[in-house]
Amino acid sequence: MNREAICQQLTAQIKRLIDNENRASDLLPDIRLLYGTQPGTRTPVMYQPGIVFLFSGHKIGYINERVFRYDTNEYLLLTVPLPFECETFATEDAPLAGLRLDVDILQLQELLMDIGEDPLFHPSSMAESGINSATLSEEILCASERLLDVMERPLDARILGKQIIREMLYHVLTGPRGGALMALVSRQTHFS
Repeated sequence: MNREAICQQLTAQIKRLIDNENRASDLLPDIRLLYGTQPGTRTPVMYQPGIVFLFSGHKIGYINERVFRYDTNEYLLLTVPLPFECETFATEDAPLAGLRLDVDILQLQELLMDIGEDPLFHPSSMAESGINSATLSEEILCASERLLDVMERPLDARILGKQIIREMLYHVLTGPRGGALMALVSRQTHFS
């Protein structure tokens, strides 16, 4: 299945979970499903640290002179609470659909401890800002697909969900903005 088809499937799955008032998100409090069909004008927002993955629609963020877009190709990584302005692009035909992962610092610390001093782990350099975007990899897309699948079954969500979230964090950590995510647990940086 190609990327566009997977994103369409994930969008339909998110809508179904929301329409059915699925309670699996109660079992996975670090996950929030996003779905909307109305565009949103440029509005001030305050995001807490987390990662936003979109499978349909897109958003444009504005912070000072910097403009950034996140969509089905780029996820958004926020490593500090940050006020900025955000514009949402969504319609009935192309809704905004995705998920937000609140980063559990303890889970991230445990993951870094498991990685340890592995010579194959080369995190990217630290980011210069608390807001970054990076390419939504196939690995993250596949893990998102599995996460949404288990969210349809409460027992699966409770038992398997946290491991899939851990996998997603791992792929972000080993990706092009891993250094920014590491900054959340490093006490020697201005991010923490």
